[in-house]
Formats: sequence, C-alpha cells, structure tokens
Amino acid sequence: MTLKKLCKALNWEEKGIRRWRHFIEELQYVVAFGEAELRRLQEEDAARNLIESHVSVATRDEIIQAVRQSPIGGDGMYIVPCDSHYRILDSTGWGGALDYTGVDQRKYISEFFDCDNFAIVLAAVCAMKFHINSVGIVFDFGGGHAYAVLPVRQADGSIKIIILEPQNDEYIISLGGMYQGKFGIAIFA
Repeated sequence: MTLKKLCKALNWEEKGIRRWRHFIEELQYVVAFGEAELRRLQEEDAARNLIESHVSVATRDEIIQAVRQSPIGGDGMYIVPCDSHYRILDSTGWGGALDYTGVDQRKYISEFFDCDNFAIVLAAVCAMKFHINSVGIVFDFGGGHAYAVLPVRQADGSIKIIILEPQNDEYIISLGGMYQGKFGIAIFA
C-alpha cells in the first residue's frame, strides 16, 4: 500500500504522515549517534581503568636523571621539565594509552601536520584524557626531526626512557638518521 492510499484509508493528511516519518528518521539518527557515543565513552573508560592500574609518580629530578642516562641524554640535549611531578606508566600502561589515542592514525600533511604536531598532539591527548603529563616532546636539531619520548617505570622501580615515533607508534631502538639525540630540546609538559 502506498503512503497516499494509507493516508486516505485512515483519513489522515499525507503531509502529517511525512512529518512523522521525518521525525522518526531523525530520532533513529539521534539514537545511532547516542549508541556510538556510548561505545566511545565505554572504550575510554576501559582505557582509563587499564592505565590507572599502571600509573606511578616520578619527580622532575627522576625524569631529568632518566633522560640523562638514556641515548638522547648527551650534553647537547636541553631538558625542559615544566612540572615538579609526573604521572608515568609501565610498558603495559603505555601500550593501552597508545592504543587509545589514535594519534598514529592521523594523516601526515607536510608543514601543517607533521612530526612536531604528532609529538605535541600525543602529549596533549595523554594529558587531556588520562592526566599523563610525562610524554616528552623532542626537537632533535641534529636529525632535523621531532618525536616523543616516554618514561617507562621498570619492575625494579627505575625509569627507562623509550623513544617513540608518534606517526606510527613504533619504538626507536637505535639512534641514527632522524634520531640523533645529541643536540636539541626535550620538553616534558
């Protein structure tokens, strides 16, 4: 039966039925949006719960000492700690944080969203979503590149600095090329 015939049989105006159908379609859109938002919030809560169980606190001096003992800790690397205390993670916590942020899924756009932006956004998202203020942003002048460093709490309580390429979430094992680590600035904000 067509809409026109149904309206005639029920003695309704076709215009009124169309309004109701439009309202129902909008309502279905709102429900779908709400369900998607609920799933996103549930995923964020799950990530936050995972991360919270792997958080510890480090002082400014501990972060400076860990960077100085790392491959990027030479005399030419200027370390700028902006806070007196940092929430840091162990390797499991960092894995959960990196999985959730999605920074590595963003599109690289030369000069407009490039290496420095990836590192800054990773630090900002970790601070905004999880109050993890320990993602270091490295401007490596020797390599002409920007990347992130993560202070990782080890099982023995020490802190190890891991170099991370935030464009693809890959850990940098050895220095060279764009990752010189000898001359630059490491900012922990």
